[in-house]
Amino acid sequence: MLKDILDEIARVEAEVAELNEKLAAIRNFPRLTQDISGAGDEDVQLQVDTNILREKCKQMKAQIDNPKEAELMSLPDNEELQFHALKEDLVRKAAQYQECFAFLNVQRKELVEDMEREEKTNEELKAVVKAAEMKLEETIHEKHTKSEVVRRLETKCSKLDKANSKAWKEMSAFLDEHYPLPDQDAFTKVKKKVHVGGVEDVNLIRLENLKPLKAIVKELMTACVDTPNDPYIVTDHQYWPPYVDLLLQVDIALRHPDDWKRVKLMPFHL
Repeated sequence: MLKDILDEIARVEAEVAELNEKLAAIRNFPRLTQDISGAGDEDVQLQVDTNILREKCKQMKAQIDNPKEAELMSLPDNEELQFHALKEDLVRKAAQYQECFAFLNVQRKELVEDMEREEKTNEELKAVVKAAEMKLEETIHEKHTKSEVVRRLETKCSKLDKANSKAWKEMSAFLDEHYPLPDQDAFTKVKKKVHVGGVEDVNLIRLENLKPLKAIVKELMTACVDTPNDPYIVTDHQYWPPYVDLLLQVDIALRHPDDWKRVKLMPFHL
């Protein structure tokens, strides 16, 4: 390694010496005393060649100074020490390459995921645009009267009512099956843990007065639709506390920040 650097320095010094000889030969030519704009083509070319050689000579000297000023790595004469030094250098470089390779793999994986996500979004947007164009074509070619428009809207509303009624029946059956009202033993245990304000409230807390979970959910949905500016309902003795806590824990309902008795439906539609 050291021998190669010294050979490179010798080669560069030889080139610099050759350039110095050319510069010395050029200096023997008559010096140009006239302006370049008024000089002949040969004189202008001579001046340009001189400037190029001078800059090249400076560049060569800089190339010689850099290796001389840099710290040269010299290996010990012992072959075993040379082996260990070169081995450590190779291990260090291999570790650097492995880190770089791992980083590039992670970056490549992220780029592939981004590309797949963009392609999926692009396909979805194409489908939306195609559907919108088809709907626009239908709207342009079809001319409906006022009565036809009203009839079509009534048909769509009827279909929505039927779908809503069907979904509500299925949800009610699911809630009745999996979340029924508590039996008397469970009711008594929870009742002892609930803080009651007065004797009048104690008389009101009865098992037959409890609302089932489907009724609580329906009240939340109704309040969200009918009074969107104030969609909270007040949970009193009729609301089974474990079911209210369940709705809060699974993020179906939200508690009022200032009144813990008031809850509302999570605004999934926003």
